[in-house]
Amino acid sequence: MFDFPIFKRLPKNDTADAKGNQDGVVIPVGLADYFPELPTALTAETPTAEKEILVDLYFEDEMIGRQRARYQHQSWKGERSVERRITRIRSLRKRSHTGDLLLIQRHTSDLDYYKLCLIPKSGSLFKEYDNLASGRSAGVLDATELPVTNQDLTEAQKKVSDTAANSFQPFANPEDVKLTRAKRIARSQAFRRNVLKAYDNRCAVTGTAIVAPNGAIGCDAAHIISKESNGVDDVRNGLCLTKNLHWAFDRGMFSIDDDCRVMIADEVKSAPGNDDLKLLEGQKLRVPAVFDLAPHSSALNWHRENVLLKKI
Repeated sequence: MFDFPIFKRLPKNDTADAKGNQDGVVIPVGLADYFPELPTALTAETPTAEKEILVDLYFEDEMIGRQRARYQHQSWKGERSVERRITRIRSLRKRSHTGDLLLIQRHTSDLDYYKLCLIPKSGSLFKEYDNLASGRSAGVLDATELPVTNQDLTEAQKKVSDTAANSFQPFANPEDVKLTRAKRIARSQAFRRNVLKAYDNRCAVTGTAIVAPNGAIGCDAAHIISKESNGVDDVRNGLCLTKNLHWAFDRGMFSIDDDCRVMIADEVKSAPGNDDLKLLEGQKLRVPAVFDLAPHSSALNWHRENVLLKKI
């Protein structure tokens, strides 16, 4: 799921109207909080800092490609102030013209994944988005729909880390229910980051680790006591699981016993199929190297009592 959009009204130099062989789009400093954090203290020796990002490129409603792009800070050998730019998006830039709108949306679970949508002045969608932009050159498109900022992520990271350092409380505090949408997403991101780090990006059951070239992790951070049941965003209420095991865990097809071993649900064991899952019966859980971050017994007990399928 992509977050609410930010936008930039494209000047001539960011479009195909400009002469020369420029690449990409300049990102105003006011939008920097929605992009990967990179160093700004650049020098002649290190004039550029960059991060590979995955982008889905759209021309109005039409998807025209998915590719690796680059978000960079450039200082021209330290001689100029830092310029922020997304590059390697020529297939979108070549369709752009002065005054078009570029909508930018960050994925809510993969922070290095973006949707870039070009809204041409000549198109049928321009008036709608131009009204939301209210004459501005850049910013959050709709002030009533705020996307997650890096500041939100920093605050959430501190909260999740502080929670794991205190005595375990299985359910979220009442005030957490009142969090804004952006802060809830940021909290979820911090929980995911901390759980995956605790498990060294490896599935707690299988030991599987899949990491994309840009650093994206192929495992999920599963809540033991689910968010729907008001489970706390605490590493001790989490497991690093492959996506298929996360799906099965949430549906009670397996759980973890008091000895941190996989227990397959009775209904699964007695039914045909699911042979790969059944083979995991008795598998010892791979717990974090920092033992204080291991799954809490009260959370595991809750899952066994409330989620694990039983024979009827």
